[in-house]
Amino acid sequence: EFEYRVLPLATLVAAGVGRGQAVLATSLLFGLAHWYGTPSGPAGVFTTAVGGAVFAVSLFGTRGLGWAITARARCGLISAVGRKR
Repeated sequence: EFEYRVLPLATLVAAGVGRGQAVLATSLLFGLAHWYGTPSGPAGVFTTAVGGAVFAVSLFGTRGLGWAITARARCGLISAVGRKR
């Protein structure tokens, strides 16, 4: 969360980019980085980008990392448990 969301968001906002645009940009890049994830392809990009946007907005709404990190850990756990072996 910190390296791929907090730092880029803070950098973009400090550079004068609006919060909404910063959330959109970082979420799209986060989604594209998961092209080969689970699920993969366009569905994976969309799902991950939406999740990234929720996490990014939560950083501004809660003014901290706690909620985003907890939610992300839960997503990872659910994904790991739900994978086919």
